[in-house]
Amino acid sequence: MLEIKKINIFLSRLFGAFILVSMLLYSVVVLAEEQIGEAKGFSFNIPDAQGNKKATIAGDSAQFLPNGIVELNNVLAVFHRQDKVEIKTQKAFFDKEKNQVYTDNFVEVEAANLKVSGTGAKWNPQSEEIEIQKNVKILLKNGTVVTSDSQMTVDYDKKVAYLTKNVVIETKGGKLLSDKAEVYFSDIEGGVKRVKAIGSVKILYEGKNSTSEIAEYFTKNEKLVLTGNPQIRKGKNLYTAEKIVIFSKENRVEFKPKAKLIISYDKQNKNQQK
Repeated sequence: MLEIKKINIFLSRLFGAFILVSMLLYSVVVLAEEQIGEAKGFSFNIPDAQGNKKATIAGDSAQFLPNGIVELNNVLAVFHRQDKVEIKTQKAFFDKEKNQVYTDNFVEVEAANLKVSGTGAKWNPQSEEIEIQKNVKILLKNGTVVTSDSQMTVDYDKKVAYLTKNVVIETKGGKLLSDKAEVYFSDIEGGVKRVKAIGSVKILYEGKNSTSEIAEYFTKNEKLVLTGNPQIRKGKNLYTAEKIVIFSKENRVEFKPKAKLIISYDKQNKNQQK
């Protein structure tokens, strides 16, 4: 089956990293403005509640523009945790009036087992809602690739990440395609409760393919639920039901209710058998 569980682990780490970067950039701007109005070659350490170094943010310069916008150049944020996370962008801006950090540049997030990139990003230090605007690409160490033509938004309060427009998840075992996807977190560090793919969902795996309007993957019991005219095709045979449930651990599938098996015969072979 499709290796969605590994993607979930990655997304929870990304979720936490983006929350921290919003706090870090806000701290840099406030400290620099209070002290000198312009910082060159700046570097700040951000402590945790116990006073240990939680993260470091550095850059070539922080320049305060007349319109109240702060320009941050060649920014590198490093998060000191069990798995170190780095976020890089060539240039970012802080809008003090809107309390928003944004960039139109290429953004790259890198950790031990994953790399995320995209073009353009914005985040709010107070609401902690994060958005990568387009061309989102996620590369895991195991070779799994997640892409989205449009934006990825992370909502901290709701603990959910939204991927929009032409989402593709590719693993060694198969491929999932959908119009959009939602990832629901149990908490910032603890993992993901479920992944929901929405709209024209197609899954290709192990010589079979499935289609549905909605596919939900539950990480606790590794269960995939297909709804919205779900179908599984293997060879020329078609399996349908109102709901199809795939249990990855148990290697079994449930079709309910109104299950049907449609067998397609080769007309030529059938005539030869007569």
